Amino acid sequence: MFRSLKLLGGAFRTILTSVFFSGMLFAQVDDVSLRGQITDPSGAVVPAVTVVLVGPDGVTKEAQTNEEGRYAFRNLPPGTYTARISVKGFADIEKTGIVITRGQPQVADVQLVVTLEKQRVTVKGDAVEVSVNPTANVGAVVLKGDDLNALSDNPDDLQDELQALAGPAAGPDGGQIYIDGFSEGRLPPKESIREIRVNQSPFAAEYDRLGFGRIEIFTKPGSETLHGQTFFDFGDSVFNSRNPFALTRPPYQSRQFGGNVGGRLSKKSSFFVDAERRDVGEVSVVSALTLDSAYNVVPFSESVLNPTWRTTISPRVDYQLTPKNTLVARYSYSREGSDNNGIGQFAMPTQAYDLRRAEQVGQATETAVLNDRAVNETRFQYVRQRNNQAGDNSLPTLEVMGAFTTGGVGGSLGSTNHDHYEVHNLTSMTINKHLVKFGGRLRDLHWWDRSLQSYNGMFTFTSLDAYRLTLLGLENGLSPEQIRGQGGGASQFLIVAGNPVADLNQLDVGLYLQDDWRVRPNFSLSTGLRYETQNGISHQHDFAPRLGLAWGIGRGKTGSPRTVLRAGAGVFYQRVSADLRLQALRLNGFTQQQYLVPNPDFYPTIPSSETLAANRQPQTLRQIAADLRAPYVTQAAAGLERQLLRNVTLAVTYTNSHGVHLLRSRNINAPLPGTYNPLNPADSLRPFGGTENIYEYESSGLYNQNQLITNFNARISPRFTLVGFYMLNSARSNSDGAGSFPANPYDLSSEYGSASFNVRHRFFLGGSIPLPLGFRIAPFLTASSGRPFDIVLGEDLNGDSLFNDRPALVTDLSRPSVVQTAYGAFDTLPFPDAALLPRNYAVGPGQFSLNMHLSKTFSFGREAGAASDSSSGGQGGHGGHRGGPPGGGLGPGGLSSGGGSMHGLFHGERGNKRYSLEFTIDAHNVFNNVNLATPVGNLSSPLFGRSNAIAGGFHGGATANRRIELETRFTF
Repeated sequence: MFRSLKLLGGAFRTILTSVFFSGMLFAQVDDVSLRGQITDPSGAVVPAVTVVLVGPDGVTKEAQTNEEGRYAFRNLPPGTYTARISVKGFADIEKTGIVITRGQPQVADVQLVVTLEKQRVTVKGDAVEVSVNPTANVGAVVLKGDDLNALSDNPDDLQDELQALAGPAAGPDGGQIYIDGFSEGRLPPKESIREIRVNQSPFAAEYDRLGFGRIEIFTKPGSETLHGQTFFDFGDSVFNSRNPFALTRPPYQSRQFGGNVGGRLSKKSSFFVDAERRDVGEVSVVSALTLDSAYNVVPFSESVLNPTWRTTISPRVDYQLTPKNTLVARYSYSREGSDNNGIGQFAMPTQAYDLRRAEQVGQATETAVLNDRAVNETRFQYVRQRNNQAGDNSLPTLEVMGAFTTGGVGGSLGSTNHDHYEVHNLTSMTINKHLVKFGGRLRDLHWWDRSLQSYNGMFTFTSLDAYRLTLLGLENGLSPEQIRGQGGGASQFLIVAGNPVADLNQLDVGLYLQDDWRVRPNFSLSTGLRYETQNGISHQHDFAPRLGLAWGIGRGKTGSPRTVLRAGAGVFYQRVSADLRLQALRLNGFTQQQYLVPNPDFYPTIPSSETLAANRQPQTLRQIAADLRAPYVTQAAAGLERQLLRNVTLAVTYTNSHGVHLLRSRNINAPLPGTYNPLNPADSLRPFGGTENIYEYESSGLYNQNQLITNFNARISPRFTLVGFYMLNSARSNSDGAGSFPANPYDLSSEYGSASFNVRHRFFLGGSIPLPLGFRIAPFLTASSGRPFDIVLGEDLNGDSLFNDRPALVTDLSRPSVVQTAYGAFDTLPFPDAALLPRNYAVGPGQFSLNMHLSKTFSFGREAGAASDSSSGGQGGHGGHRGGPPGGGLGPGGLSSGGGSMHGLFHGERGNKRYSLEFTIDAHNVFNNVNLATPVGNLSSPLFGRSNAIAGGFHGGATANRRIELETRFTF
């Protein structure tokens, strides 16, 4: 504890020293009464725009935006003002109800809307209103500025919070995260994030993936004046509660520190640099069953330190090439590592491996204003990743299903080189009442991989009892036949030999055309078409039509509609990932040889691959089906958004999703029904002859999903906001992903059941609540019902080499093979024609967690001029797109699972002071609720129906059940 306090004291001294010297370095500025930033529909800043401010006495003042799109008015008398903005090619903007009081500077940011004939948009302060304008839809989530302060600094926690905020996407793949418009790359440090957008334009043809759950992150540009911040986060095991599955709690600490600075390089350029270091003390908890020296079953629990570290530095430069052309260049370098990975639940400490990773990212974005109505943007990104995983594989792996896994590390060892290339070209233009957008994306992946998976061999026992009988038999000198006759013996032996190196190149291209048409002031219609193709599969031409509309019904006192009907439909493809092709290239019987021996009698002796080859031991092959094609989802949605009260909105959305050609695996050379004899597997009849297994990736799966989503947004005051959603969900499928196999490869009828993502109920509540004495609290509350899981026998009854066979529904309770459980009665030796238990028959425990951010900000110094006034001038022409796509405008968005337009959700207390010092207590799972992981579904395990871990993600992790961290941040 003394060590922890000493470290905290040193950190605070560093912060206070920074405050002192910053006060010496930076000049004071005049008082600012009103400031803001002008952006176009894509979020790009717009310089050289004249802002006209009309005072309460009718007197007007003017200010011009600088190269960052910022403006400022100083020394304004108290009163209510109106700001007017007119930019060629965009609708006139009138922002009313701006109240100026002494000592309380106001912020009035404005986002332009593409003009459609003669149009004026009136914005009432920061009001929350329904609108047919897609950029103001109830479902959109926009976080920027002080909103970001309440989010976690830890990138893993940050991603969990954003995904909770967005809500779950339809289908098995979840939502996608875009970084500065790119689909590849890691989540950047929070300190370098300028803006986050969630669930915008779910049916836009610009995007390949489903829009529900989409998260777009844009990094910070430079600034005209020098700005920056430093931070330090600290956590210690003494603050946290123990994982209930851990008997002991080893001491650990987490430290994260960094900072950023940005400013002007020249009249036409600016810079921003971010650096961060994190050393996180994690703990992996083993909760398994094993045997003592007398061969009695005993529980085993051990906590193992799993430290991780990461260092990141990321500079960015923005340059105004010409009045109509801008260039943004960004580079990021990170190194990270973690020790003792692969441990936890049934995996014993011997399964530990260490990870080292290095990543470099280079980005360049050039934006050209072609004319008053057209903008073109070209983006390029290169991502270089180098990964290495090392562990002890000198011994064979021993897996006792439902009990423990020990021995050498069987998987995850080797090294990987990834080189990603991504190019975008996007054009946006207005033609009368139409906003037309078209463009394309090309992605190229070079993948070199060296894998030692299963090179050490692996024995599998289907139950702890079979393993115990084997050890007893060996100790008593019994023969393999005698051991197996008593119920012992290994069920399978697997070993891989050959060349561990494989490589491939994967290319995919997407083109799109979209027309957003403002038919009437209260009605917009969006149509689009997307074309996609990729190499490596036979079906290479995929067309995805999109449709969206927004209709304002009725008018309120302000003239805006109080109800908006939104609807949309579209087809969305999922690219076949490169790792499937890599597996097929590797395990083709030539590059690598995978030998799988059923019921081996040589345990614990390890035969060499040469011996197995000499004995003509059949191989197990991997291949891709000749007719495999990209999966796709047809989704339709309709919703109503209603203005209940001023600044209170409610939206109800129904979505229907139908997915076809889902990927899954199947042993296409499994023994034909009724021909498998476990005593002599070689006598089985197989479709392709021989005795080898052929695992094939095929696109024969499907799913159906219905969701009813209710979200609300209530801005009670500028500093008091609540937002949330409730989702009712129903999803059924016959596949759990490309790596999932059916229980019976010749009868898929029992596979159609509850999908793995069929969580019936979900609830999220977030907000920002002011407290006395200037404190602020930001809660994140999530609750959900249980996740489905499969019940299996843990045995291979049909000879397909997989231990995923399911029991049958009971028709005769008197049979000795019937097992009674809390989930029902099951027949473990089903008749050949018996109806098997449906897939994912059982449901796990529900989840509840409340995360809380409690902060206090101290602001001091003279008022900070965030931007120049009219005397500062600015670059001419249209500003560059600072990392965002040129979308927006009349996009078909508006349908969302995420909970409303939320700018200001986490609005801080900094105001407009030059300096601020913020202290935060960040608590995860405040009530210390034990959120259990999915229970063990193996009927052969003594732990069947019980969880042996706590849930991860937003609900916590193995390190601690409740986690508390202290944060401090100095901003100038």
